[in-house]
Amino acid sequence: MVSQNGSSDLAGIGLNIDDSIESMLPIEDPIQITSREKRYISILRGVVGPKHLVVDVPLVGGKKFYPDYSSVITVRFLLNGAVYGFKTGIIRVHEKFGLIVLEYPDSISKVELRKSTRLNVMISAVITTGCETDSATGQTWTMETLDGAILDISEIGALLAVNSSDLIDVGHTVTISAALPGGIQVDSLNAEIRNVKPSSRKLLLGVSFSKVDDKNMGAIRKFYNDCVSYKASAEYKG
Repeated sequence: MVSQNGSSDLAGIGLNIDDSIESMLPIEDPIQITSREKRYISILRGVVGPKHLVVDVPLVGGKKFYPDYSSVITVRFLLNGAVYGFKTGIIRVHEKFGLIVLEYPDSISKVELRKSTRLNVMISAVITTGCETDSATGQTWTMETLDGAILDISEIGALLAVNSSDLIDVGHTVTISAALPGGIQVDSLNAEIRNVKPSSRKLLLGVSFSKVDDKNMGAIRKFYNDCVSYKASAEYKG
């Protein structure tokens, strides 16, 4: 079982607790340790001395797992719905207490699972094409309202599916209205079409959101961050 007596254990190995640790470190909370591309769950017990962290030895199948001293350790943890992490190394393993002493990180960074993480969703939406005039040709596009769906979404864009239309092309502007799960409403969010791909009788539109639409973008960010938080929590438990 994981020790719940971190302070007394640390005193027992002759190290002093540092009470002035950075507030973002998740003391007494679960963390994820990656060693040689394998992930393990541990508990961050505290900061000792000026430059050391102490964590529980991970359990695998009920047995303690001791990472290789020479391996680079990646530590990740949740904070306010986001994932943060840092790379470190092992200083010492205290088998008697089931604790590992790690080097204190020089910095802690927000972890992006990829550059623009997309979440797969299926949300009904109303897509309205804009009315625009090409300054070079003078051609004008009239507005058209289409029923569609959001297939994936990030903080900066989405993949939409709509019925085929002659009024849609790369560079055009559309507006998106949708009721997101959790009672979050998006009304006429402006987006620019970045790519168009035919799929059966539908069109798949890759769009980027307008950054000047504070109200709608706030709704998108809330929905997205809530989903990322739930996903990260599930990954830790898995």
